[in-house]
Amino acid sequence: MKAEEPIKPEIQAKFMTYPAEAQTQLNAVRCLILAVAQENGLAAVEETLKWGEASYPVKGGNTIRLGWKRRDPDSIKVFFHCQTSLTETFRVIYRDEFEYEAKRAIIVPLDAPIK
Repeated sequence: MKAEEPIKPEIQAKFMTYPAEAQTQLNAVRCLILAVAQENGLAAVEETLKWGEASYPVKGGNTIRLGWKRRDPDSIKVFFHCQTSLTETFRVIYRDEFEYEAKRAIIVPLDAPIK
């Protein structure tokens, strides 16, 4: 899947259940995931629903999931498998950019710029 490919209908339908601000952030992170994979020559990224959330697995890599939760309405979360070091790596590189949820997720405020 290339960064410019349209969002799959089931992912779009899921995103539409979230507030507009969350949809904007989720779409921005989705585009970033696809662009980074493409720029780095990674295998095709699949776009699917897993555990009720937008999921982006790549062959030979770990799945990234995106979600918004009512109990945390001012942010979205980028989830990684908790047995990887991905969250810790982000914590080292982007120490002041985000908040983190243990080894599980990056917390992205709805008003944060996505670069």
